[in-house]
Amino acid sequence: YRHHIYLEGYELPFYGHGPLDPAPAPDGRSLYFSGMGWIWKLDLQTGEALRITQGGACDSRPSISPDGKRLVFLRDDTRTLWIVIKDLDSGRERELVRSGKLDLDPVFAPDGRSVLYTSSEGGDLDLWRVDLGSGERRPVTTEAGLELKPQPAPDGRHLLYLAKKRAGDD
Repeated sequence: YRHHIYLEGYELPFYGHGPLDPAPAPDGRSLYFSGMGWIWKLDLQTGEALRITQGGACDSRPSISPDGKRLVFLRDDTRTLWIVIKDLDSGRERELVRSGKLDLDPVFAPDGRSVLYTSSEGGDLDLWRVDLGSGERRPVTTEAGLELKPQPAPDGRHLLYLAKKRAGDD
């Protein structure tokens, strides 16, 4: 991947005081973001922000489901990263992906039945999909190099992502 690889090249989440990682709600009335180690919901009409997550770990990179009922995000306790899914009505959280490897960039698929994410579970950083019904995880990409930041098209048939190739081209 060129001469040097730095940890920052993996685009790890970081603790920030200001708002980061904006995720607009499907209804257009609110925006989810990370800040100060938690996930927040901003009411766009009133400008009031409500803290959505609690605890000592750093929560970041929220993505809201297409129906607006669930939130998926990263949790970092300084030892490992894992992906959490939260039911916004009940407040219940559960671990969605905790592979023990580097798992990043969770985002809901347009149909809301799966989550796409980046993982080093297969060696390089590849894109993976986890089915929300069965919990089955499987790779989406397997090319040599790093694939990061999946962004599914609304039609669910196409996927935009960042590819860092070993030859040095992104």
